[in-house]
Amino acid sequence: MSLPTNSSHWPSEKIQAHHLDRLAVVYVRQSTLQQVSDHQE
Repeated sequence: MSLPTNSSHWPSEKIQAHHLDRLAVVYVRQSTLQQVSDHQE
């Protein structure tokens, strides 16, 4: 996968090429309908 490293493609100049080389782990948890119903805040 190729990501743009040109700062004109990113909202912040703080994002550098070495940041994009890092791996990320994303954890996704599905709530049950009961959990959604009980915690609507």
